[in-house]
Amino acid sequence: MQGNVGSKIRDARKEQNITLRDLSERSGLSVSQLSKLENGKARLTVDVALMIAGVLHVPVASFLFSPKPGMQARRSITRAGSGILH
Repeated sequence: MQGNVGSKIRDARKEQNITLRDLSERSGLSVSQLSKLENGKARLTVDVALMIAGVLHVPVASFLFSPKPGMQARRSITRAGSGILH
């Protein structure tokens, strides 16, 4: 399970073109610790998960749960003056 969580963190980081060094500087965690987390060599605590999720601007649940097969993530679009559309 830890490796799967780590790969989700890595995927979220890479989607945003953020290096391990950038994430380290923004989160206050060492590059070594982040690398160990991403490779499943270290346990992810709730505090660290929340910190990383905050830096990456993603829900912490995205590290823990996979979407159900066939389900796509809903994206919200806001059109000026008309509220949120789905």
